[in-house]
Amino acid sequence: MSVVRFLVTVLTVISGIALPRDVGGVISDEKKVNKVFCYHSLRSNESIYSHSIQDVHGITNIDWSNYKGSVVLVQEPGDNGTEIMNSLKYVRPGDGFVPKFELTERTNVNGADEHPMFTYLKSMCPAVWQSFAKKSRLLYEEMRANDIRWNFEKFLLDRRGKPVIRYSETYHPDDIKADIQHLLMAQI
Repeated sequence: MSVVRFLVTVLTVISGIALPRDVGGVISDEKKVNKVFCYHSLRSNESIYSHSIQDVHGITNIDWSNYKGSVVLVQEPGDNGTEIMNSLKYVRPGDGFVPKFELTERTNVNGADEHPMFTYLKSMCPAVWQSFAKKSRLLYEEMRANDIRWNFEKFLLDRRGKPVIRYSETYHPDDIKADIQHLLMAQI
């Protein structure tokens, strides 16, 4: 699986979100960063709502503005629609699970051909890794400090469409629940 491709999983949660926006910070142990807080300019109107992306089957255009007022989690779970759907149904979470949320197409997240949505998300959130894989393992050029280093990195967005936290690929989705609950209870 390539580190330069990302598939977005949209988890729509009932209402709003807000964690500290004007401070970028890192939460980590000595060896690895697990999550980072994203930067926000109170003067900027830019958000994920100005972007769109194709669904997992490449048929329907997903307009992010349809998610205004919702908490959104962006994550990369697989190569193609069939693999992703089977992974959810049979592996994680398994037990015949069928998502009730939209899944997007796989797209470039780094390099010259990266999707503009990921350019925006990465510009607002520091990288969770401070180093890169061996250059021979990277499938893109123009490496940048905030590039996504590996599959399954996640971005948590508030109800205004602004990224709040960026998680490493090893940060388990169950551990994100508290952050989502905090954002749902916050008033913005």
